[in-house]
Formats: sequence, structure tokens, C-alpha cells
Amino acid sequence: LLMGVVVLVLSCFIGCVASLVSATRSPQGVIFMLSDDIGADSFQVYGSDRRNSTPNLDDMASKGYTGAHFYVNPICAPTRGILTSSRYMFRTGIKNNARHDIKEEHCLLAKGFQQQGYKTLQIGKWQISRSDEPQRLADRCGYDYYITLDGELNSRYNGAFRTNLAALTNETETDFDFQNRTVLQEGENLLPQSELEDIYRPQWMATMISNFIQSLAPGEKFFIYHCMLLNHKPFHVPPGFENEGDGRFDSMLRFVDKVAGDIREGVEQAGIAEDVMLMFTSDNGPREGIKTPWNGGINSGGKWSCKDEGTRMPLIAYWPSVVPPGVYGNVLSEASDILPTLYDCIGASKPDQIDGISFWNQIVSGNPTSRNSRTFAFSQTQNIISARDHTHRIVNHRMYHSPSFYELDEVVVSNTNELCEVSMQPFLHLYSDMINAVAWKPYTIGGRSSIIVPPDNKMTNCWGFACTQEGVFTCVENCDVRHCLVCDPSDVNICTQCSKWFDLVDGRCISTLSTTTTTTTSTTTSTTSTTTST
Repeated sequence: LLMGVVVLVLSCFIGCVASLVSATRSPQGVIFMLSDDIGADSFQVYGSDRRNSTPNLDDMASKGYTGAHFYVNPICAPTRGILTSSRYMFRTGIKNNARHDIKEEHCLLAKGFQQQGYKTLQIGKWQISRSDEPQRLADRCGYDYYITLDGELNSRYNGAFRTNLAALTNETETDFDFQNRTVLQEGENLLPQSELEDIYRPQWMATMISNFIQSLAPGEKFFIYHCMLLNHKPFHVPPGFENEGDGRFDSMLRFVDKVAGDIREGVEQAGIAEDVMLMFTSDNGPREGIKTPWNGGINSGGKWSCKDEGTRMPLIAYWPSVVPPGVYGNVLSEASDILPTLYDCIGASKPDQIDGISFWNQIVSGNPTSRNSRTFAFSQTQNIISARDHTHRIVNHRMYHSPSFYELDEVVVSNTNELCEVSMQPFLHLYSDMINAVAWKPYTIGGRSSIIVPPDNKMTNCWGFACTQEGVFTCVENCDVRHCLVCDPSDVNICTQCSKWFDLVDGRCISTLSTTTTTTTSTTTSTTSTTTST
């Protein structure tokens, strides 16, 4: 019996060590797929009633990791800027969908892969560099190869692209061989709108990705950033899907799923499925007017708004040999977290002064309740800023309890000191964290922050907000410690007196009631037929 126990313990130990080793090895390849204008509520794994619209992605979710609480900005270019930089939009200057040219210091995502010896390819809708300036992606952003959309609304059939691949032209676009990866040293090729009417660019891009994978030398490391064109308008029925789905949006969604399945199949055919991680998400939710059946009801699109319909996105990570199957993860995460998460996946050093927090450990842990240090997810559109945790949300000066997904109950207070009542503690956390994020140096918004708090009292030059022990809501100045009431006069990074509900520990403020900030709700996942606390 004793020998049996020893063998069992030794087996468990060896298994744990093997799991740890596998979870920390770098993949040969990473394919990051970014869809366009599709929210989490369109996917069955997230409770969508669009039946059988996304079988490939739902299957990857059932065999990988699904993030229940992943949030982005509610418009295209700002989210793409955040994904690329791991910095909020007011730091990069990419605040809307106007023409932008991301600065080299913010164009980081592919550079970590290059530093780790990966060949990097961007293909599809980029939107954060001037399309008429050559080689921005190669010179500034770390992409060895790019095939970038030139224009958007005319892009579905035979749309125009720019590329630094010397041999990729209109004459070779249907049979291009990635064995020839010679790049132009100056300028770039413009593929104007093709005269070949049957070139459907979303499928063409998927084929190009599969061709790239097939061209890899044994063991050659690669990173592909696939910026999909769908489901952005113009709405249409993709070829071969004329009798599929319920309307044009649903048909496009089914095509997105087909493309994800094609890419997965290409990886499998190359014999490297156990060494490649696929990650899928979206840049924002659909525009208003798009009706999505979800959990027995109907969600209307929320693009341009900080509602869940505009900001809650699918997040699926699939790597059969490393990512445990069927995990519906509860970690709070946002667009800025993608870069540090992928960097942890490949063992790259993370850049300084980023907003993102890695959740790679949560992806590989197999524990659906695992958390990282993120206390809020931040979103912004034009003059609206929003911070949320799992069950509470602040949108500018309005506060909401969010007992379940896509549900908002406004919480109204008559004066600011009511924020210091114990029931309001989660909102005080969010106020303090949000204002600290907005005021974070060195990327400030023209000095220290101002925010409107109930009942419309404008506090300016605040470095944070706190409650005194007497329950008075107050503006904090000259202090860089979150939830701190008073900092050391000689060092703004050392707190000497913490806000109500926080203990002073080594110059920091540690919450005494942190376990009360998350309320439990229940979400049923159709794919796994399990109920998970969220």
C-alpha cells in the first residue's frame, strides 16, 4: 500500500513538473486573428442563440481557453492601437477612426516576436498607419512581411492591397509562392483592385496564410497577425453561403468561422498543430441596429458605446499541447493585456510603461477562477471614459451595478460623500483606479486629471480620489499611490495614510475588503454544458 502511495505521489509530481515545463515552452508559431465588429454574444460558447453559426471557433473554445470577461474599446482604430502598443488610446493619440500614423515608440506587438527569432507577417486591415506611406509596417512596426488593406468599403471582392513582398503582384496573387519571400528595400507594391471578379479577399487572405505556413522550414518560428475584414460593413452574403444563416450579418459570421477553421486545418496539415497557438478576438461590437439573439433575448449592437454590446469581445486561445481544454476563464482582461500575454507565451521581455497586464498564467493554469492583478478594464470613446470590474461599472460620472452580462442598473447618489458608504466601496475602487490610469505618467492628458463625480462637482488636478476615515470623499494631490490619502512629502511613491477600507503596508495601500468587490453571477456555456461562476 505504501509503495502504491509513493508511486501515485511520484506520478502526480512528475505530471505537475511536465505540465509546468509544457506551459513555459515557447510555441513555434502564434496566429492572432482579429475579427471586425463582432461581439462575444454572437458565439455559442458565450450564450448566443445563433445556432451552429460558429462551430469551428466553438470547438476551439471547448478544447482551449475562453475568456468570459475580455473588453476592448468600442471602435476599430483605437482598439487596434491598444493591441499594438499595450497603451490606452489617449497615450498613443489614436482616439477615433480618422487617418492615423502610429508612432514607432508605440508600434510594439511584432517587435517582441522579432527579438525572439520569429518571422512576422501582418495581413488584412491595419488602419493605424497612413496607407500612402511605404514600409511603415516594416520600418516602424517590426513586420518582416505585410499584405495590408488599402481602403475598406470596396475591399471584399478584388480589393486593393499594399505589400513589401517583391514577387506579389496582381499577376501572381492567385498562385503566389511564399518560398519567394524577397522584400522590397525601397517602396512597396500596390495591388490595385484586381480585374479578377472571383477573388474574394477574406478567403484569399486565409489561403495566403495557409501558403505561408506551408512554406516554413522545419522548426522555423513565425507570428501572423491576421486582421480580418468581416463583419464590418458593407454587409453582404459571402460566396458559397447564399443559403446559409439568417441574413447577411449571420452569413458573414459563418464565413469568419470558416476562415478560422481553414487556418486551423492549415496548421494541422503542416504537422505543427501541437506547436502553434491560435488566438481569436474582435476589435469591437456590431453597430446599432444589428440584432443578436442571446440567452433567450435580443441584444442590439453597441459600436461606439461603452456598453457590453460594444466592448465585450470573444477571447479564445487554442494550443492543444499546452492550453488546458474547456476552461471558461473568469479573469478580468482587456485589449492592452494581449501584448504582455503573448510576450509571456513566447518568453519575450515586456516593454516599459505599458497599461497591459499578462493573463498568460490564467490561460495555462486550467483554473477557471484564477485571477491576475487587474482590478478594472478601461474603455474610452471620444469624450466618454469607462472603467469596470466584474459587476460594477463607471461611465464618466454615472455608476452602474452590472449583475449579469448586458445588464446595467444605475446607482444614483445625492452627494459625493455617499460614495464613502460601505456599499459604495467597489465604485470607490473604480474611481480611484480609473483616475490613476488616466493620470499615469509620462503619458498624461495635458496635466493632472479632472473628473466629474456626483453630483456634478468637478475636481481638477487630482492625482486620485479617496475617503477619509470620517467618510468624506476627497481629491488627492501629490501622490502616485493608488487609494492613498496622503503621500510622503519627499516621495510621491510612498504612502503615509491610506483611504478608508485600506491598510498601509510598506508604503502601499492594501484593500481590507477585497473579497467583497466581486458579486457572483451565473452563466451557462452551451458548448461545455456547464455552469460557471462569473
